[in-house]
Amino acid sequence: MPSLLALCCAIAYVSAASEASQATPTASQKLEYASGTCESALEQYCSGPEYKSWTASEISEVDDAIADISATVNGRTVILQARVPKLRRKSNDAANPTANGISIVGDGFKFIALTDRFFEHSGLRDRWSGAPGYRLQTRILLHEIFHALDEGGRFSEQNAEFLALVGYRLGADNSLALPVTRDLALLFGEINGLRQKGEHAKAWDLERRIGRMLSETLFPTLLPSVGAFVGPKDGFAEIGAHLVLDPTARQYLNPRVVEYFDRTLFTETAR
Repeated sequence: MPSLLALCCAIAYVSAASEASQATPTASQKLEYASGTCESALEQYCSGPEYKSWTASEISEVDDAIADISATVNGRTVILQARVPKLRRKSNDAANPTANGISIVGDGFKFIALTDRFFEHSGLRDRWSGAPGYRLQTRILLHEIFHALDEGGRFSEQNAEFLALVGYRLGADNSLALPVTRDLALLFGEINGLRQKGEHAKAWDLERRIGRMLSETLFPTLLPSVGAFVGPKDGFAEIGAHLVLDPTARQYLNPRVVEYFDRTLFTETAR
C-alpha cells in the first residue's frame, strides 16, 4: 500500500543553532526569498545541490499565493504567527518525490522549501470552493505555513483537545490508527499515481472528493481532503488552510473544530 505521507507534504523537525536574524522575530517580519546556498548554521539542512536559486517567474507565482493568503485577516494572522522568515527553492525531494513543499522547523529557526512539484500546479484551481476557486499553489504554501505554526505538533499531535475534536486515534508508537481497507488503499494508489504523472488537477479533485466522502464514516467531522487522513499534523494544516481559503469550509466542518481554530489561532490574542 502506498504511504499516506506520500500523498501529502513533508515535515522535518531538526535541531541546530539559531540564525542571528531570527533571534528575536517580530510580527512585522515578512516572507523572504532565500538563495539556494545556506548560512553556515543551517548548512547541513539545505546545502545540497537540490537547493537552488529562484527565477523571476517562480517568485511571481509565489507572490500571488502570498497575496491570496494575505487578502484575509485570518491569513495575515497565520503568516505573522508562523514567523517563517525564509522561503527556499529546491528540486523534488528524493525521499518523497511527490511532495510539493517541505517545512523545516528547528531550534530557533524555520524555513519552507518549495519543490519543482509546486510549480507544476501553476494555473490550477480548486473546484470545490466555489468560483473561481482558490489556487492550488496557494493552498500548498498555506498548508506548509500551518506546519511551521504547529511547531512540534503543539496545536495538533500534542494537543488532546484537537485530537478528540477531529477523532484521531493514535497507536502506541504515536502513529495514526486508521482502518485502511483494500478499496481505500487502491484509491490512495490512484491518487499517488496521478501525482507522479503530473496530472495534478485530477489528483486534487480525487483527493477532495474522497476526503469529503470517506471522512464522514471515519471521523466525527467532514475533512477537506485525503491529506487530512495522514495524521493530526496534516489534518491541522489542511483544516486550517481551508478555513482561510475555502468559503464553504465553515459549513461542512464540525462547529466545534471551527471554534477551536477561531479561539486558538484566529483571534488577536492567540499567540
